[in-house]
Amino acid sequence: MAEDFARIKGQMHLSENDVLQKVLRGINHTLKALGRHINEFKLVSFQYVPNEYERFIREIASEKNIPVLDEHLRGIHKLNSQQKIAFDTIYNATTLDSGGVFFVDGPGGTGKSFLYTVLLAHIRSKRYIALIVAFSGIQGSKYQSTQGQTYSVKFHSRVAKQTS
Repeated sequence: MAEDFARIKGQMHLSENDVLQKVLRGINHTLKALGRHINEFKLVSFQYVPNEYERFIREIASEKNIPVLDEHLRGIHKLNSQQKIAFDTIYNATTLDSGGVFFVDGPGGTGKSFLYTVLLAHIRSKRYIALIVAFSGIQGSKYQSTQGQTYSVKFHSRVAKQTS
């Protein structure tokens, strides 16, 4: 395997480390099929670090395995009129493939978390992937799938500070 990568190294402008990482990824791919991981075998003195693509695939698989609870689906009948408008707008953008980024704002106790819970359940029940991120880690920690992730962490972006 290393010889194959080394042969094409010149064509792809790969460094020695890139070749090593490709070999380790190939070995790890085979081991994963057997339910193992390359780091278990201490083949190298450093930990194998998955690349962006592998992290992306793992994140999608994780999102698809989040359970959808019936009580969250039934919550649609408990939405107030403003929550229902927000639900319909966001849900339709998702299911009609028009997409978008939505920001729901309001003071504490107005039902934002309930709206998110119902919305996520309905979107995920259709086998869509719904990513929820927050502007602060405290907000993000409320949701199982975010693991406290913020917008800037999830999308590798900086939120500009505004001065007034």
